[in-house]
Amino acid sequence: MALNNLLSMEDYQKSRSHIFPSKASLEWFVRTQRETLMELNALSWPTRKLMVNELAFDNAVVIIGQRALQGD
Repeated sequence: MALNNLLSMEDYQKSRSHIFPSKASLEWFVRTQRETLMELNALSWPTRKLMVNELAFDNAVVIIGQRALQGD
């Protein structure tokens, strides 16, 4: 994972506001999908602050959405 792919939750949400219109919506998604997000390396804690691996998180959103459509 390249460090330049890491964004704060706030910065990620702002750049993806068409998907996560509020900070609360992103926090809810992370809370409910934490296990899958961790498996897909979409979250990181390089310091005490939770960071989003931008590329992996985008991919995870697609995978989680596809699974939801398939009923998994």
